[in-house]
Parts: sequence; structure tokens; C-alpha cells
Amino acid sequence: DALENEGRGKNYGLELTLERYWTNQSYLLASLSLFESTYLASDGQWRNTRFNANTAATFLIGKEWAFKNRRNPSALGLDLRYSHAGGQRVVPIDLLKSRQQARTITIPSRIYDEKLPAFHRLDVQMEWRVQYPHLTGSTILGVQNATNHPNPIRQSFNAATGKIQYSYLAGIIPVLGYRSEF
Repeated sequence: DALENEGRGKNYGLELTLERYWTNQSYLLASLSLFESTYLASDGQWRNTRFNANTAATFLIGKEWAFKNRRNPSALGLDLRYSHAGGQRVVPIDLLKSRQQARTITIPSRIYDEKLPAFHRLDVQMEWRVQYPHLTGSTILGVQNATNHPNPIRQSFNAATGKIQYSYLAGIIPVLGYRSEF
């Protein structure tokens, strides 16, 4: 069967951003998004899309220390970023039928009715930047999800336990990098 793309979708929302730099090389960036994302299903009902988390927010604060010498000016930066997003939409699992059939059975008439718990992540990053005559080099050291918060991304039925289980995004992620800007 060929797929047909005759659907309709609606995406709307509000985004607010606050950006502030201070004279002591400190900075702040905060953003908040409130949104709705739906589509008209083939049964004529408007439903949530998978990505209708309804909220997303980021808060970044940082400080930079400049070191000026005659040869190669450099700077050390430290950033702390918190990210939040409403939970991923999922199709509810019919627990009774899943237990009877020993596999995941969803309730298709309620597609994307439920949300997984919200996403939370705290990242820490340090950057050493050196300006050379024809390029700028940056060494980056950081940790994503520094608190090791478990962020669920999907759910399924576990026949061995008879319960719903979650798959999670990666825990703590170390970051080491080098960037050259010409």
C-alpha cells in the first residue's frame, strides 16, 4: 500500500528569550517556549504529535576571564546550562492485553495521549580559547547531564516482569574537543 500525505497539522506557540551581558565578562541566556503541535488524523480527530512536549526551557549562565599578553591573547570560560522539556508523547500501553500476549500492545485509538516524565539536564563546560595571528583555537572540556538524571525516551512492556519499562537517554556524557576558527 502506498502512503498518502493528505493530512493537516497545526503548530503554534510563544517563545521568550532573555539575554544579558555584564561588564565583568559574565553572561546569562534564558529561553522559554510554550507550544502546541497537533495533526488531523484520518479519523477526523485532532491529535497530539509525538513531539508535542508543550514546554521547553533553557537557562545558561557563564563567566569568562581574559588573559592578555603581547603574543597570544587567551580566555578561560566556564558555562553552566540547565535544559528542561516536557515529556515525549507516547501511545499508551494496554497492560492487560500486553500481559496476556507477553508483548507490547498499544492502544492505537489513544495515539500520543500520554507523556513520559519531563526531560531535565544540567551541563557544565570549560573552554580555553587562544587567539593566534590567523586562527583561534579552543580546547573544550565538559560534562553533559552532570547530575546523571534518567531521561526516558520510550516505553515498552517487559514480559518477564509484567510491567512497563522505559528506555533512557545516555547518562553522564564527558565532552572533550578542540575547535579551530579561521
